[in-house]
Amino acid sequence: MIALLRRLSVVVGREPLLRLGAIGLGVGALGFALLGTTPRSQQSDGITATDFELPAVPAGVGDAQAVLATRPFWASQPAQTAAAVEPPPRLMGIVAGPGATRLAVFEWPDGRRARLGAGGMLPGQGVIAAIDATSVRWRTVEGNAFEARLYLNPEPRALAPRTLPPSP
Repeated sequence: MIALLRRLSVVVGREPLLRLGAIGLGVGALGFALLGTTPRSQQSDGITATDFELPAVPAGVGDAQAVLATRPFWASQPAQTAAAVEPPPRLMGIVAGPGATRLAVFEWPDGRRARLGAGGMLPGQGVIAAIDATSVRWRTVEGNAFEARLYLNPEPRALAPRTLPPSP
């Protein structure tokens, strides 16, 4: 054990950073031994965590919350009423219809499905203007234009076998 401490003191004596770290560690250990875990001058104030109680909620706060919910967030803004907006349909696919026509298959979040061609009426969304191979365009009653696209990954082409040139 003593041989190990001597060897350690030789290594620490050569390196200035290790020497400084060892001195700091020694001073900290000496201070901990003299003072203990906490300084003796610190006294407890006698308050425990169980002495605290939450204040009582006054009666009628529920009514105030209902009134605040109807008021606008900023005083200068008019109060907004929440209008039920139907989500737009999701384009599920485009299929061949009778003749050379195409039909777009839509699905709504509630599970309803519709198969419509160009000129067809989307319920609550507008009229279908055009159907391409991978997209559908429609216009709402307000005049807003929308487009839904199918993003298809074509199957990868099979790679033709390559022959490497002969190595020299």
